[in-house]
Amino acid sequence: MPKKTTFKVEKLCDMRLEKGKKLFLVKWKGYPASQNTWEPVSNLGECKEEMKAFEKPTKSPIAKKAAAPAKKSPTPAKKVAPAKRPKTASTRAMTTKPKRAAKPAEPKEPPAKKAPPAKKAPPAKKAAPPPKEKAATFDVKQISMMLMAAITGKKMPKPEKPEKPEKPEKPEKKPAAGKRKREDAGVVEVDHITGVRYRAKGGLQYQIQWKDGTSSWEPEDNVMDDDLIDEFEEAEQVKFYGDSAIGVGDEVEVKAVDEGFANSWSAAVIKKKEKGSKFTVEYTAFVDDDGKGMVEGGLERKRLRIAPDAAPKGWSPSVGEIVEVNEDDCWWEARVQAVPSKGKVELMFRVSDEVKTVALSKKLRPCSWLNMAK
Repeated sequence: MPKKTTFKVEKLCDMRLEKGKKLFLVKWKGYPASQNTWEPVSNLGECKEEMKAFEKPTKSPIAKKAAAPAKKSPTPAKKVAPAKRPKTASTRAMTTKPKRAAKPAEPKEPPAKKAPPAKKAPPAKKAAPPPKEKAATFDVKQISMMLMAAITGKKMPKPEKPEKPEKPEKPEKKPAAGKRKREDAGVVEVDHITGVRYRAKGGLQYQIQWKDGTSSWEPEDNVMDDDLIDEFEEAEQVKFYGDSAIGVGDEVEVKAVDEGFANSWSAAVIKKKEKGSKFTVEYTAFVDDDGKGMVEGGLERKRLRIAPDAAPKGWSPSVGEIVEVNEDDCWWEARVQAVPSKGKVELMFRVSDEVKTVALSKKLRPCSWLNMAK
């Protein structure tokens, strides 16, 4: 019998009312923002605190055109390596959310609630006394009009209809995902990200290029479509590493795309240059089923980079800085959260927001390709 899939809530992105009932837009853990679904309160029993947050007004998130919110692939959580990746005793596989996954099945329904115990029949009520007769009321104006009509033989004029109350104005519709509303230009769609910089109060800001030709700096919490960030970073990497000449025998690093290793870099050596600017490499730290160095061919140039230099002597990362950390024989992008003691750094992995404390050693280096705007 197939194992039943369990869906976990990563976060709540929005709320709306439908037939008087609250519905929440759910970002499912392990699935992209495009697979978000609207769920009733009864399906979200473990998210009471998150649902309370929607009682307060929140900022409209920025997202890519026609895309729903999403977070990145999870961090290198330790589990069995995917079949596509090589096997090695010294290497533990990293697990991460797939960048693009099939549409998830409908989230399982909450367990049926137990029927409440039968209530005792209430005691019979005493018969209510008969209602008192109300005193008769007369409309003097109406009676006088009836008398005049009888005397003159004219028809009695129709009573005036009461004026209809004015309908309340409908609330403005919220702009769709991937768009923003501006007072002077209506709704504007996001085109792409053009830059990134550190915020004075901590965190990052991304420069958004809008399709009306304008641009603005937005906090990273507003950029809820991870594909926008992926595309921006890939373009920056190609720009920084793309001009380097690569030949047979060169030590390089390969950008992984397999589930569990997405957006990480692994050491390898160029074994062959193929037609159409593609390459064959042999991985340094990974082996195949026969224990030999794993070989992979057909790699595009944009997935290769000359191995970056180690951290310079005396280098020490500062809080907020973006760095690369080597874990499970792969280099991962992370951000410095704190420096708790000399020789140790607290990092948050970008792919999953997991926080770890690591030693300041050869397994940590600056993120050379990322050009931070000022």
